[in-house]
Amino acid sequence: MPTFRKLTPDEAAIVTGIGIRKVTEIEYDGYLRDFELGDYGEARLEPGEKRVTVMNRLKAAAQRCDPPLKLNFRRTSDETLLRFRVVADDSNAIAEVLEATLGSDTPPQRGGQLRKRS
Repeated sequence: MPTFRKLTPDEAAIVTGIGIRKVTEIEYDGYLRDFELGDYGEARLEPGEKRVTVMNRLKAAAQRCDPPLKLNFRRTSDETLLRFRVVADDSNAIAEVLEATLGSDTPPQRGGQLRKRS
């Protein structure tokens, strides 16, 4: 008689060909699924997790939302806690306003220092 065991999510990802990174993406997308503009959230880090990694994964998941969202992270004194607020991602709106103002035929201006005239 064969022995059976249930595969871990990582093992299942390898068998199905999805890959561990894609599984992580799906997981983080699920965390943000119920959030709407103006909502606040928090994530409690597990031992061994890095704040920056979790923040970057949450930001990427917010960008994959439809419409894309942005997360504003709040400072906390607890290193194992991330708090954030969901806001609209205005980067596309800003690009549209700039293009409408400058026009598509206008070359981009180059920045630089002003030279002092003697």
